[in-house]
Amino acid sequence: MAQQSGKPISEQISDAAASARDKAAETFEAAKQKAGELTGMAQEKGAEAQEHGGNLVEDAKGKATELQHRAGENFDQAKHSAQETLQGAKHRADEATRRGADATR
Repeated sequence: MAQQSGKPISEQISDAAASARDKAAETFEAAKQKAGELTGMAQEKGAEAQEHGGNLVEDAKGKATELQHRAGENFDQAKHSAQETLQGAKHRADEATRRGADATR
């Protein structure tokens, strides 16, 4: 290689190496900054997803509790209705028994 711009070849190589090192450092810093931005965005999205998922879990728990409560109410109503039906049947059986006993006297 011939000398360019009046500098010795070793100095030109040194300058080129320094320039390449500076460009690599700039590229590295830009990549590091971009990675930081992307990481921050990913963390925000992750937090949003976790919050949204947490809300869904809480909603599901609320619905399950509500359904459990309704099932309990329905069970109580069915139990009460069965008790009333049983009492009515006993009452009718008692009256029929009394009428039958009165008829035989």
